[in-house]
Amino acid sequence: MDGDTGGVEQANPFRRPLAELEDEARVAAEDLVETQSVSDIPRYVDPAELDRARLLSPTGDGRWTPGAGA
Repeated sequence: MDGDTGGVEQANPFRRPLAELEDEARVAAEDLVETQSVSDIPRYVDPAELDRARLLSPTGDGRWTPGAGA
C-alpha cells in the first residue's frame, strides 16, 4: 500500500511550468557586467619587485640585479 493516497490526487508543491523557471533565471545584461576604476594601476614595476619576481620564477635565472633594491 505504499503510495496509496486513497484516490485523492495530491498536488506537488515543486511542480512549476518551465517558462516560469526560465523567467526567474533571466538576468539583465547590465547586471552581468561589473566595472572598476583603472586609475590605480601602477605605471611601472619597482626594480626590487622585478628582481624578486625573477628570483622566485621557475623560468628565471635566480640572480639579483646588482644595485637593485637594498
